[in-house]
Amino acid sequence: MSLAFKLVIALAILSLISTGVVILVKSGIDRERARIERENANAGRNANDRRAEFARCIDSRGVYDFETGVCSGTD
Repeated sequence: MSLAFKLVIALAILSLISTGVVILVKSGIDRERARIERENANAGRNANDRRAEFARCIDSRGVYDFETGVCSGTD
């Protein structure tokens, strides 16, 4: 085999390996981004739920304890 042919084969193999690495890295990035987006959505829902609890407590003339998340002093 000639040197040029060996170089072409080596470059092809290197290209395939590089492509595989890029695909794996992109897949990992996409998976991590999806996980973070799920966490953010859950945090937003939890914040909205807490805000609604607080508003209901204040509307009923109660005192909201932020440490425990409990409304007290309502009739």
